[in-house]
Parts: sequence; structure tokens; C-alpha cells
Amino acid sequence: MKSNFCLSYTNTHPSDMVAAYGLTVTSSLWILNKHPDCSQPGLANCKINNCSDKRVVVQLAPTGPEWGPEHVGVTTDEHRTVPILKVIWNLKSDGGVLDLHGSEINILDESTNQTMCVQFSFNVSEQLNPDRTRWTFSFDGVVAEPGHTYVVSVVNLPEPKSGDYRIRKQITFPGCGDSRIQTAQICLENGSMWEPHMTTAMSVDKEQGKLFVVVSFETAQYSEIYQVSIRNQDFHYSKNISKENGASLNVTFEFGLQQLSQCEMFLSIQPFFIRCKNDCRRHKDIINYCPYSVIKSSSAAKDQPEGFQVRERKRVLVIYSVDHPLYKNIVLKLCGFLAAKCGTEVVLDLLDSARLGVLGRIQWLDWHREQIESSSDKILLLCSPGVQAKWRAMCGDKQVSLREDVHSLLGDMLTPALCLLVPHFIQSASFEKYIVAYFDDVCSEEDVPSPFNITVRYKLMKKFEELFFRILDTEMYEPGRVNHIAGLSEDEYHQCPSGRDLHDAIEAFHAYQLEHPQWFEGFPTQSKQNEENAEERPCTCPEKRNHNLSEHMVQECTAQEVEAIVRAEGATPATVGVIEGKVHVGLSSEELDHLAHCKSSLKVSRRDLPHVISKGLTGGTTVSATMIAAHRAGIPVFVTGGIGGVHRDGENSLDISADLTELGRTPIAVISAGVKSILDIGRTLEFLETHGVCVATYGKSKNFPAFFSPQSGFTSSCQVDNPAEAAKLIASTLSLGLQSGVLLAVPIPEEHAAAGQQIEEAVQAAVTEASAKAITGRDVTPFILQKVNELTEGKSLQANIALIHNNARVGSQIACALSKQMNKRKLRSRTHHSQQSQSETDIVVIGGINVDFIAKGKKKTIQFGQTNPGSVCQSFGGVGRNIADSLSRLGHRPLFISAVGADSNSDAVLNYCKHMNTSGVSRLEEQSTATYCAVITESGELSLGLGDMDIHQQITEQYVSQFEKQLLSATLVCLDGNIPASTIDYVCCVAKKHNINVWYEPTDSEKARKPFLSDAWKSLSYSSPNLGELCTMNKTLGIPTPEGKHKSTERQKTVFNGSTMSQIPSHECYN
Repeated sequence: MKSNFCLSYTNTHPSDMVAAYGLTVTSSLWILNKHPDCSQPGLANCKINNCSDKRVVVQLAPTGPEWGPEHVGVTTDEHRTVPILKVIWNLKSDGGVLDLHGSEINILDESTNQTMCVQFSFNVSEQLNPDRTRWTFSFDGVVAEPGHTYVVSVVNLPEPKSGDYRIRKQITFPGCGDSRIQTAQICLENGSMWEPHMTTAMSVDKEQGKLFVVVSFETAQYSEIYQVSIRNQDFHYSKNISKENGASLNVTFEFGLQQLSQCEMFLSIQPFFIRCKNDCRRHKDIINYCPYSVIKSSSAAKDQPEGFQVRERKRVLVIYSVDHPLYKNIVLKLCGFLAAKCGTEVVLDLLDSARLGVLGRIQWLDWHREQIESSSDKILLLCSPGVQAKWRAMCGDKQVSLREDVHSLLGDMLTPALCLLVPHFIQSASFEKYIVAYFDDVCSEEDVPSPFNITVRYKLMKKFEELFFRILDTEMYEPGRVNHIAGLSEDEYHQCPSGRDLHDAIEAFHAYQLEHPQWFEGFPTQSKQNEENAEERPCTCPEKRNHNLSEHMVQECTAQEVEAIVRAEGATPATVGVIEGKVHVGLSSEELDHLAHCKSSLKVSRRDLPHVISKGLTGGTTVSATMIAAHRAGIPVFVTGGIGGVHRDGENSLDISADLTELGRTPIAVISAGVKSILDIGRTLEFLETHGVCVATYGKSKNFPAFFSPQSGFTSSCQVDNPAEAAKLIASTLSLGLQSGVLLAVPIPEEHAAAGQQIEEAVQAAVTEASAKAITGRDVTPFILQKVNELTEGKSLQANIALIHNNARVGSQIACALSKQMNKRKLRSRTHHSQQSQSETDIVVIGGINVDFIAKGKKKTIQFGQTNPGSVCQSFGGVGRNIADSLSRLGHRPLFISAVGADSNSDAVLNYCKHMNTSGVSRLEEQSTATYCAVITESGELSLGLGDMDIHQQITEQYVSQFEKQLLSATLVCLDGNIPASTIDYVCCVAKKHNINVWYEPTDSEKARKPFLSDAWKSLSYSSPNLGELCTMNKTLGIPTPEGKHKSTERQKTVFNGSTMSQIPSHECYN
């Protein structure tokens, strides 16, 4: 039974309280007007004493107090609603409780250094109260200040002469943003509940050339004056308006249309509440007035309408080559003109470097391409000498390395863009997504790559108006009239600021070209320098063979495209290669680029691995070598184009690929388009059967595909219809422990199969020529592939890329299905364990769950008071949740104890944590799931962090005690610093009694002290603080620690032995 001891007073002067009740208080801390009553059944002579009274001091403490939960809320006194704090503590249930005479509680406001002290006097005749629970006391009705931090301490009386037997904790009272105290008058006077519900209405007066903006909003009770502002980069207008008892206000702004050179205006309303005054929170919104840009038309018919309006803001992905710094400036100014004058959302690598750095070049380009393909947006290719030179390099000419690409952190963006876009452009039913243009003052039509000659090429800025009609999906030329957009013609575009900047940039580069006629040959290319320095640079990379559309396109772009496809399907790619004698399972974009561009080549098969590794060489792995690497790395699914096999006339030459023998001795599932069509497919299948390799066709029939053709005339031993069936086949093979692989043959996509017959004829011709030229061994395949590509005019290469992409897509789906199958098997294998009582859980994790929002800006600094461009992503965190998640993924089944609110955030996070044992997570009504928002700069530096973590205080001792049976059976209990100190004390007490290991993760320097405020730390077995947290632990224990800023955030592992903890060496805490 709890003792609801409440001290409640009127809003009287503190001296009155002292006189009436003998309490020592100050003007900052006060309590509400209620008669104090600490009586409860079984408690004799309970009364309140002044803390200044002389106290009895004894040699030994009878027993110590323990914390209960604290509560915050709002209550009403005679005049107003106030925020209050309630503190609860318990008496330990040992024999020493009978010697107690009372308790003393002290509250210190750290913000004002004001204190409050209260003594409870009582006599206890039984160890437990009549309800057979521990004696519980509460100090209620303390009026608190939002955002202040209070240090609360309790000591039982009599107090021992030596030692510190007080229990202490810090309580940070929530700010007015917390829903529990928003209705307190102090918060209402601070604007915590005010929502202005802003609305805007706009109208255009074409005759006067003016735009009218009417801003409407609702007023607040405690703010009489409001400042309404509208601004952009060209102007800033503000109006102050008085409420005058109105429930809502309207403010009208008037602008000349000539002022509106940009699409967005920023609206803000600042109230002036009586408490925050000039520092009150501003409410903001963005007004987009691009829909009011009027498009005029000249018409032969006088009675036709004068114009129409742009109804939708368009987006354009700009693809270009960085030929020269002056040309790059032209591209940037064009993007500025499109955004400011035309209201177009521009996607440019230079303007999105943060996301590009996270995703990588191929993923960034492919993501934007998919977004545009599924919308009415456009891709704009700006042609220049660099575009043409790189296209020709992809087609087999000498390689071009532009100086600006070398100096750029992003590297060459154009080549991967062409690799991605050209196949889609060629296959498109129409070319409406693609706009091709060039600046005719500094470039020419000769700079347009050949695939794009089949579409319209726009000269800039002469034909910019026509180009913009394409962006808008609107016809410029209609029967009887020609539409025009004001300010976009060649003679008008430079009359606005952004157009003038673009015009000046074009003129500057044109002047430079006149002075340097050979500018492109002289400035941007590094080819000659590269060739001269080639012998000086140790390069042990695969040989690069540029055939027609170039091996470079297949090696680098296709590899990165495949990784993008794999990720899109939900799997994790791990491209395999050997670099400087080390086998890499998973290559970075830089490593892929390194392999694709080097001039010497090694083809690494099983037999070559010892030599290549011992010599520190570099090479691309064959199917057999890749299978070995994947198997060693624990990867069960491997995707390739086609495998090797028995060569034609193999019965005489015995020329048989190591891929086949590897399939017979390595348990890996190989997803391919069958066997390369230049081989003897029948004998290859016979060889695989001899070595016990399961061969299956993916699809509706058993027809075994012949790489470029869906049919070879041979059949597989079985077939699977979908990823789930394929996964079951692979899982069965692995479970039997046969040590042989599975070959899944995926037919080429139907749209590319039509060219199969032509390609097959070319294969026969190439085989005949290879035989005539006496080409043998490992040189046969490259020669035939090159010859086939020439004879089919690149169709075989396109088909090759298409089937690799298709294999990647199918293989990823199979890998995901296999992962689910394997997880189900693991769960079934643990069925007995799962059905056992939760008390048998061997690990218990107690800690917080957070929903994290990371807002990353696109600039070096965050500008407060305005909208910053950036990206926002959501993730699920909380230190306790992260620990339980990691343990679950490692095959354990920890019981996770935490608390969430009954809201949409909890639905999302619990759905994400389905693989975890969350039976210990409490969903609390009228509570909010913990959320954290971090605002970081482009470089990742934290600018601002906001957290709503109050619900962590609901992970109380009382709630955790419900799982005491599970705690007693655990071999390890993990705690994070988010939970209350009283909960930590309780768990450590249980752990000490039953010899249970406890791991404490402090989460931050302030929370690191929690176990060390009492003897709880003596029960800890492990902790994982960083250096700053470790220093805090030392200080809390009173161990001398050098003062100063702790520079290291690296995690330290601290092992606690009994009741001792090693002192930190002084050199570890930096001054």
C-alpha cells in the first residue's frame, strides 16, 4: 500500500508556509494548498518536521531508501493550472526498517540553485505494510518550472555518522512541448498550445501586373501582437498587426509580378506571448506561386484567348560533361535560370552531393531515372565535346579523362549516366522523356552522340522556349497560333537576374574559346599524360578490351547496374574480385572503377588463385573462383551471365571448364542464363550429371537455355516456377550436405530472344574463324565474343547486358526467398525453446525504443530561422532495442523489456521488430513513443538534436519486476542508460543475489552516472562506455579524474570485478 503523503499549499508567500508548517523553502520552489497527511494503516505518529531541527546521529545506518518512479502532470490551484512533480521512494523490506525514525527529502533546482527540504517522522512496527508490500512514501504537489533540472535526494533517519547513505537522482522536468504539461498556464503564456492554422489565398491582376497574397490565421489567448512576414532572395516584407479581441486575422500583401523572379516565398508568423516575448516560436510555411506565371500567346485569330497558366511544377534531371570550369558555370547558371525563372525543380549532381555520396553514382542516377520514368518529368542531356569524346571511348576509341573529373570528389558522372540511359533511350517506345540540347555559341551539333541523332536537338538559348514547352508537355505550335512564354525567348531571357547570369556565363566561355581555339584538345584531356606515366604506376589490373560499345561499359557500368538491381530487390550485393593478392567479397565503386580501367589483365580461375595471391596480382574471377570465395564468405547464391562448359570437340581436346568441376564440389547455387552458346551444351549437361549437380530451368518448361537463346534443344532434369520454389530446391540441397552445387538456368528475356537466331549464326561463323586461326584455350571465348559482337553490330552485347540484368533480378528474388526459408527453418529448429516458458530466456535486455528522424542538410552549415534544403530519413533506434535486435540476428532470443506509446510510431517500430521477442514491451495509452530528431550538416556534424524520451521513465521497477522469473533464469542482463536509476538499482539488486552477469551501456555521459549514485555498480559485470562516459563514472565514484574536454568517443570495454573498478590512468582523460 502506498503512502500518499501530499504537501499542497496556496500560492502564498514562502514565509507564510514556514510559519504555518515549519518547512524551509525558497521563493522558487513551492507547493500547493492541501493539508499534508502522511498517515497510513500501520504507520504510527506520522508528522512533518523542519529540516533545520537537530537530528539524531547513529554509528550505523538501519537501512537505506530506494527510488520509486517520479510523475509529472498538471493540476489546478485556486487561480490557475500549474505543472507539478511527484517523487516516490520505498523503504527496504529488511529488519533495519524497524529502527527508522523517518526520512528526509531535499530538492535542488539546478537552474536557480534554490532548495526545498522536508522531513517525515514516523515509527514502523512491521517490516512490511498491512498489504504485505514495502512501505512507500510520496512527496506530491511540488510546483516545477518547465525545462528545469532538479536534483532530488532522500536519506532515512537516523542518519549514520560516517558514509553517504543518501540516494540521489536528477529529474529534468519536461518542457512545454510535452503533452502532459502543455495546458499549464505558464506554458499557455509561452505559446505551447497555439496552432495558427495558416492559410493563404492568391490572385493575379494581369492589367496592373500585380499578385495579391492574403494570409489568414487564428490568434492566441496570451498574444496581442503578431508580425507576419513574406520574403525570398529578392525582398522581405513584414507587417505588425494587433489582435483587438479577434479570433482570426487576415493580412494582405501586394507584389509586382516583375518582382517574382523565383518560385517560392517564405511565410512566417511570430507571436509575442507574455513570457517568451521576442523569443517566441515562429510558425512557418512556403508559398509556391509558380502556378501564377502567365504564358502569353500570339495568335492569328483575334478572338482566341490570350494565354493559359502553368498548372504543375516539373522536374528535370540534367546530364552533362564537365569540359571546363567555364562550361560548368554555364550548366549551373542554366539550372539557376530553370529554377528561378521557370519554376522547374532541377536535379543536378553538383546540387545533390550529400545524397550522391550516400548512394554512389550508379544508384543515384538509377534512382532518379526510375523516378522520372514513372512521372511526367524529363531528362535533359546537354551535349558538348566531352559528351561526344566519352561516348566514342565507350565505343572503343581512346579513353578520355577530363581534368575536372579528376579533381572532382564525384568523379566521372557522365560515363555511368550514358551506360544507364542509352539502353533505356534505345528501347523506349517514344523519346518524350529525353530532351537533347547544346549551347550553339560554345558547342555544335557534332557534339551530339549518334544514338541521339534520331530525336530533336535544341539550340540554346535560341530554342530554349521550345525546349521549355517540351518540359511542360505542352504544344508550342497549335493550329492558327503560336504560344509564347513571357521572358523566355532569345531576346528576353537575359532581362531577369538569373537569365543575365546565364547570358554572361555563355559570353565568358565563348570569349575564352576565341582566344584558345584548341581548348578541348589542350585543356581537359589527360590521356597523353596518363600514357606517359603508365610505366611509372604499378598497375596489376585485368586487361581492358574495348570492343565496339567497350568492355568498359560491361565491366564497370554493368557491375554497378547489377548491384543497383540487387539492392532494389532487397538483397545485398557482393561483387567478387582479386585486388593486389587479396580476394575481395564486395567491391566499392572505386575498386570496381579500378578493375575496369587498368590495362593488364588476369583471368583468375581456381588453379590461378595460389599464384595470383602469392604474387600480389589483381584480376577478375571466373565462375569457379567466385564460387570458392562466395562459399568461404557464407553466401549461398551467386549470379553470373553464363557458365563455362565442355568445349566443342572436347571429347578429343578434353578442354572442360573448371566451372563444372567446381559445381560438383562446392555447395553454391549459381544463377545463369545456361551454358555459353559457343560450347557443347549436350556434353556439358552430361558432365554435370556425372558430378551430381542438380540442374533446373527457371520458368514454365524444362527447356535448357543456350545463353542468347531461350532454347538449346536440351532439357534440364527439373524446373522451378518462381523464387519460392527455387529457394526450396536450394535449401534442400544445402540441408542434405551433398557438397555439390545447384545450377539454375534462367532464359533470356523474351524481348531480346528474337535476336537469338542471328546471334547463333554469328557464333557459328566466329567458331569457324577461331578454328581457322588456331586460337585455343582461354583465348577462345574472348575472341568469339568480340567477333559475335562485331557481326551482330552490338546486338549480342545488348542481349548480354539484358540477360545479366535479368539474372541479377531473378537471383536477388531467389536469395531473398531463400533467406526467408532458412529463417523459418531456424525458427522451427527452436520450436521447443520457443514454446518453453519465458522464464527460460537466457538473455534479458531492458532499455529504450526510439523512432529516429535524421535531417541532413545539403550545405556546410544550417541556417536557423529559414527552410534549408536537405533530405529526411526515418530509422528505428534506441540503445536497448539495438542490442536486442543485434542479439536476435545473431541467433539468440533475448527478452526485450521496454515501453512505447499507443500510436502510429509504435505500430511501425513493433512491425519492424517482428523477429525479436518483444513480449516485454508495454504499450501505454496516452503516452508517446520516444522519438529523436537530429539535424546534421552536409558533412555529418550535428547542428541540433531534439528528443522526446519521457516514456523511458515508464520502464519502472514495478513493471520490470513482473519479469523477475525471467531475470532469475537469465545468464546475462543488458541495461541501457535511458531507464530510471531506480530500475537499474532493482535489477542490480536481483543480479547480485543470484549471481547474474549485468552489462551496462551508459548511452551518454550524463546517464553514465546512474548505477554509481548507489551501490548498484558493484553488481555490474561489464560496461561499454566511451572515454567521456568512463571519466564520468570515475568522478561519480570520487576517483580523481583530470578535468578537461574528453576528446575520444571510442568505446572502452570496462570489466567490473567484485566491488572494485580500476581507476582511469590520467593520460586517458585529455585536458
